[in-house]
Amino acid sequence: MIPLSAGLDSRLVIAMLKRLGYEKVITFSYGKEGNKESVKSQEIAARIGYPWLFVRYTRQLWKDWYRSNEFRSYSRYSDGLCSLPHIQDWPSVWSLKEQHLIPDDAIFVPGHTGDFIAGGHIPFYYLRAGQMDKNKLIDSIIEKHYRLWNLKREPENLIDKIKDRIQSRLPNVHIRNAKEAGYVIEYFDWQERQPKHVLNSLRVYEFWGYDWRIPLWDTEIMQFWQKVPFELKIGKLLYKHYLEQRNFYGAFSGLLTDGKRWKLALKKYALIERISNFYHNSAYSKLQLYRKRYLDYFLHEHQYLGIYSYAYVALKNGFSQNIYSFLVDSYLSNIDEMLKNNTSADYDTYHKS
Repeated sequence: MIPLSAGLDSRLVIAMLKRLGYEKVITFSYGKEGNKESVKSQEIAARIGYPWLFVRYTRQLWKDWYRSNEFRSYSRYSDGLCSLPHIQDWPSVWSLKEQHLIPDDAIFVPGHTGDFIAGGHIPFYYLRAGQMDKNKLIDSIIEKHYRLWNLKREPENLIDKIKDRIQSRLPNVHIRNAKEAGYVIEYFDWQERQPKHVLNSLRVYEFWGYDWRIPLWDTEIMQFWQKVPFELKIGKLLYKHYLEQRNFYGAFSGLLTDGKRWKLALKKYALIERISNFYHNSAYSKLQLYRKRYLDYFLHEHQYLGIYSYAYVALKNGFSQNIYSFLVDSYLSNIDEMLKNNTSADYDTYHKS
């Protein structure tokens, strides 16, 4: 069973399975009917030659799923006290299981996490960052990993505590340039985000009684990417170039990574950066904020904002990053309730929002 998105990682997984002769492969996607990610997923599955299933998500279904006894049980099972339970494909696996569309001996093989190991989490601006130090590195880590809510609205002492905590997790090395900072930011991601958040999503399959494999975390693959030069990891250059050159089953064309276009992209980067800074403070930015605050509730491809009321989302969505911003609030409210009442964990508060 392959959760197939429009991205490169799960696409590479099914291409390799096809190349190795695996026949009993089923792909699936989920979300709002007709969402772009699922449409592309279906096209990829058809091109490579594997069956494709779709699970429709609606706001009302999310509200029902989130308040179900099954989700309470899953929350207890997958909560490691360091990251939230992964929710994105949890109901799709439940739905496919109930419809008997998943074989009892199925193994789930997601694309975790080619994007990360290939350099996709190194900030692109590191290409022209020049001199770097640990303070700039910590700022870029905060920008990537601490943005569920707008930190500018938080007390200064909280930001200082976050910086101190990040500092305690970093290796004791001297940062002098962007290349060294890139390696350290990957180390932080590997230690904090990948196991606690990304790989914790595998609990979805375990909860429903299935095994899993993550071939892109194979030891040899990891060791290979450790040796890839910094310049070839920025923007996933080598990864995209390889996939476009090999273009397995015609599923990887048009990635725009040949040398000339890449060099042109680098020359234009400074201009793009200036334009982005302009839009950040422009009417365009305000329009995007309006869309996020008032329309995402209805338009988002996964529909999971339906867990909450429209009024609640519209009130807070201008300062949030995604659904996990709201889920964190619910989770911490439950922790507060437990501490006040000196009770053991019960997930009722977590599911009352």
